[in-house]
Amino acid sequence: KGIRELRAQFPNGKRKIILDDRDVDPYIFVWDAYNCNHCGQHYYIAEQTAIRRDSDGEAELWIPSGDEETEAGELSGPVVMTDSAEDFEESAQTVWVCVKCGTAHRSKQARCENPVCRASLLIPMRRVTPERNRFRCLACQKPLVAEDEPLELTGLRQLSSSQAVDLMVLSEHALNEAPEDHAKLLVFSDNRQEAAFLSGFINERSKRFRYRKKLFDLLPEDETISWRELVSKWVDILTDKERKEETENGKIVAKDLSKRYEWFLIEEFCSRTFLRNSLETLGLVRVDYAGIGKADSFWEDTEEETGIDRVDLQNATRIILDVMRRNTAIQSDLLLLTPHHSLIFNGIIKKPRHFYAFAYALESPGTQLSKNVKGWLGRTRKSAIQSWLSAWFPAGKVDPFLETLWEFLKRIEALKETRVHRQSGYGIPTEALVLAKTGIGTKSESAAHYRCSLCGNVIHHPPPTTVCPGWNCKGTLEATPVRENDYAVKNYTVYQKKRPIRASEHTGQVNSAQREYIEKEFKNPDGAFNCIVATPTLELGVDIGKLDMVTMANVPPTPANYDQRAGRAGRRHRIAVVMAYCGRSAHDLYYYDNPQEMIRGEIRAPTFSLRNLPLVQKHLHSLWTTALQQCLKEEDRPLFESYLPDHIGKYFTGIDWLSPDQPDPSDATEEGALALKTLLERYRPELSRTLKRFLAQFSEADYRGLTSGISDPEAFFFREMPLELARIVNHLRTKYLSLRQERRKIFREADRHTEYSKISTILRALQEQTLSSDSADFYTLSVLSNYGFFPGYALQKGGAEMINLEQQDIIEIERPYALALREFAPHSSVYALGRRFAPQKYYLDSTKSHEGQYERFLVGEHSLSPVREGPIGYDRPEEKAFQSVHIRNGLLKRSGSIGDDENQRIIASYDIRGMVKEEHIGGKQRSIGEQKLLFCRKDRITLVNSGSRKHMSKKGYGFLICPEDGAIFLETPAEEEGFIRHMRHVHRKVLSNEEVRLHRQLLHAHFVSDWLSFGPFGTRQEALNWMEAFRMGMAFALESGKDAWDGFIRTNGELYEPTFFETTPGGTGVLELAFEVFETITARALEQLETCACQASCYRCLRTYWNQGAHAELDRNAAIAILGHIRDSGYGAVVEIPPKRSYDDASVVKETESYAEDHFERLLLEHHLPRPTRQYEVVAVGVRTRADFAYPTGKILIYIDGAAYHADRRKLDKRQEVLLVHSGYTVFRIEAQDLEDPDIVAYYMQEISKALSKGR
Repeated sequence: KGIRELRAQFPNGKRKIILDDRDVDPYIFVWDAYNCNHCGQHYYIAEQTAIRRDSDGEAELWIPSGDEETEAGELSGPVVMTDSAEDFEESAQTVWVCVKCGTAHRSKQARCENPVCRASLLIPMRRVTPERNRFRCLACQKPLVAEDEPLELTGLRQLSSSQAVDLMVLSEHALNEAPEDHAKLLVFSDNRQEAAFLSGFINERSKRFRYRKKLFDLLPEDETISWRELVSKWVDILTDKERKEETENGKIVAKDLSKRYEWFLIEEFCSRTFLRNSLETLGLVRVDYAGIGKADSFWEDTEEETGIDRVDLQNATRIILDVMRRNTAIQSDLLLLTPHHSLIFNGIIKKPRHFYAFAYALESPGTQLSKNVKGWLGRTRKSAIQSWLSAWFPAGKVDPFLETLWEFLKRIEALKETRVHRQSGYGIPTEALVLAKTGIGTKSESAAHYRCSLCGNVIHHPPPTTVCPGWNCKGTLEATPVRENDYAVKNYTVYQKKRPIRASEHTGQVNSAQREYIEKEFKNPDGAFNCIVATPTLELGVDIGKLDMVTMANVPPTPANYDQRAGRAGRRHRIAVVMAYCGRSAHDLYYYDNPQEMIRGEIRAPTFSLRNLPLVQKHLHSLWTTALQQCLKEEDRPLFESYLPDHIGKYFTGIDWLSPDQPDPSDATEEGALALKTLLERYRPELSRTLKRFLAQFSEADYRGLTSGISDPEAFFFREMPLELARIVNHLRTKYLSLRQERRKIFREADRHTEYSKISTILRALQEQTLSSDSADFYTLSVLSNYGFFPGYALQKGGAEMINLEQQDIIEIERPYALALREFAPHSSVYALGRRFAPQKYYLDSTKSHEGQYERFLVGEHSLSPVREGPIGYDRPEEKAFQSVHIRNGLLKRSGSIGDDENQRIIASYDIRGMVKEEHIGGKQRSIGEQKLLFCRKDRITLVNSGSRKHMSKKGYGFLICPEDGAIFLETPAEEEGFIRHMRHVHRKVLSNEEVRLHRQLLHAHFVSDWLSFGPFGTRQEALNWMEAFRMGMAFALESGKDAWDGFIRTNGELYEPTFFETTPGGTGVLELAFEVFETITARALEQLETCACQASCYRCLRTYWNQGAHAELDRNAAIAILGHIRDSGYGAVVEIPPKRSYDDASVVKETESYAEDHFERLLLEHHLPRPTRQYEVVAVGVRTRADFAYPTGKILIYIDGAAYHADRRKLDKRQEVLLVHSGYTVFRIEAQDLEDPDIVAYYMQEISKALSKGR
């Protein structure tokens, strides 16, 4: 396992990292160590402090709260400090910190002013001063934490070793130790997104190591080489194999390749992000500046003026330029590239998400520009450069020297004008940079480099003083040899045949053609990949003969999974090396302490729930299709080909996919389903016999569970098969119609020609019915298997699908609605094929055909309830009503490439709430003390994503989603302005800044699942602690994790009821099993909680990433008390719950066009108007249309429109309406949301009544 939650102490004033409790000195204060999430700057934090103020009311002491009594005044929020020596002039305060008690002093004191301490050793640190109650990172200015905010919900993370880096090191060692012909590695991860991120990260970090090695080898031994010469030489000496790999088989031209290498040099030598392990910091390479060492009258004059030797002046100049260079104050066109530039967009240059460049001016330009432009001469106080020179320069000589040096560097073109973030300043041109090897130094005076004893700053030029040039650093520069035994140094100086890692993702979100290519290349000894990062897609059925090593990125769910994954290696006469990396979860940490239970644990026979109706149905569909093929008569072959054509395009023969003018068809696509229904009727006797043989294999209990709520199973299966086919075909139809609408929209947008071309390729293959296209899978058997109509190994589709069309490879990622609500929410990052994506828009027009697409919910602090028809009656005034839209298909936009600057993927935290409709098909319950355990089958679950936890405190609930076309905007001032412009220019609606808040919407999802609940509890904290404890117990007792089930807490504001549901479509039966072994799960959870040694909660027991918003409420001891009470309570008998509905009823969640229409028809009947004809086809002069409702004799047509309404569709419908009116029809077009307004409804009912009277 990696190192967890680092802490730090400062014995003798020097930093000491605490790896575990054995390293702690009990007489010295221990600081929790944190990193900025954005840039990695480290901080030490005391979460709560007591403040003592002086007579003027200014804080002078910050005393960490603890067991000691203090004389300090009021309690305050956290104190955030760093011992970094960076130049943080504007937003940091120097304080003096007692190493014994942690008290921070505003000014230097002889002794600690904390009356219970009075120690004598105080060290300087930089305290972050809050702005408007919020701390910002000193390095990148991103928000860190508010004074009243829990640390888990901030821009900070506690310092721990990175899983990605640890796995990278393990993988590198494994490959380098393997024999030449066996250098292959398989890495398993149970999370698709984690696998995608890991493969991208490992590739980029390995590439960085490879480039550093290549750079070190390229540098001449005894001379310098200019930046540009080095890049040119690098491109020229590539071998054929290297050139093929670097240019990705010719996709990258030599000119762009040189830009990639130049960008690497910028990151390596001109960026603090990668400075820590750079060749320069290791002491292997030094950077010099052209023209500094040449004879010039400037040096003679300055030597005479200051009395300082010219060599010392030149080295001081180099050190000043080092400070600038390491702050990325350089002049390069690559710094000006935008994310849409082809070099960045195509991944040739992978610019880090948080890459900050600076410029310099002679004088500090003022606070309004100080974030991007720094000054040599400070305005109100000395700059870092002035402070360093003042330590050893003659008095009064510093500023004149800097002024003349500035002009000299401009004259020799060592400084040139540049622009950074629209601000002007000066930087070092890259053509002025030269590189050289330092050689392996010794402990002599000519050591390779000089290192600061406190901050670690490295200088390669003999410094004129031992004073460190770091801002406010009190360390000294010491001659330091290169650490020849350092692993990183050996990487570049000793290991000559180090193998680079070339990794690829292999998951369910990679299409089958790409997976086949990856497997082929991996098996090939000279293939493109020597490492695969896979989900369980490679757990079974793969034999790679020369694979000797498997790494598991997490502990597998069960010993059977472990055995299968380990069994991929060493299959042909060899032993294997198997490594398991244990993460932060309670599951992983338990098996780290008890590995034998995983390695030699019980391997249970593979099972699946025979009560999972969708799973059984897909197997029955396969059986019946095979039976039809065997007994099919020749005259019925056209029917079979209509049911199961070779290409899915044959389902849509009536649609011209490429026509820019054809309106979207209003009727569903039913030909295939009707053909199947006819075949089932004609061959019913043969198929009935097949069904009986199939069901005869079920046990009586499984058969009862499967057919619960179904009065006639045979009739049900015959009815549902064509209905399921129709649902899938119409789901595909909606997907491709959305693409066609997107194609029309971007036709005239020049900057989106790639997307237009990709959509055209898909639609052309659909229209021409070609199977050879690489753009998508159109083979009917494959598509129906992916959507769960037939058995298939891939994840079942049919939920929400996001697509990206900007890349050479089309990215299609689909998730069940329960997962999509989190993974496709606006703030989420989606990883695939080495790239990072973000949701760009939802196809709201596709929600018109989905029941429950628009809802309204009342949202309180913890409560959630639907808004009923009629006026809202607030039982609790804190609740507010919000519009919500169902999560649907949409577009992803490219937001960057996976680089090695971020060593963990970005995971957004959301407030997910839920409800159950209680329309189940039966269940069971059991009384346990005063509480009840309930299990219900196949109920309708509603999940609601009420917003990002990070932004909720400022922006409130919901997301900024355009109600017209689904475009997504984030919670930044620039994005909100973009939303206003979008509404004004695209939809002709003018909004004020205040009205933007009114357009925030929630996201929800309806689906069918089993659920399990226990309660009620009197407080939310009790419910939360039971829920997380039971979740942990299920993971151990049932060997099942969060991917199979999830949960929420239902509440009416007074009582709280934790509820679990299954995320797998159709369910796996895990919750019914949890009901049956409730006592075992409780005992297992108690055992784990009682063996944990934490004070309140930790990742070994109750904490997970997903519940981080509740970390402050989790209490291990409270959970033990609750579980102990449950264990000792009386357990009642199991009682069956009768069903609330039957499977013979219409499906609970269905894709039809009936939701708003059913509501409208009820309104007509309530107003005593006659029942209309539904889906009435009209053929008139110049128009053919299908109205949602019609009164044919009165020539009255009624259309119910969804809220999403594109401009081109509006124009088309207006044209139709004119032609229909001209033909004598009365046309009513009613917005779906208007049906919730009683006044608008009354108006339309009156108008329809008048039209009917005229018609009569």
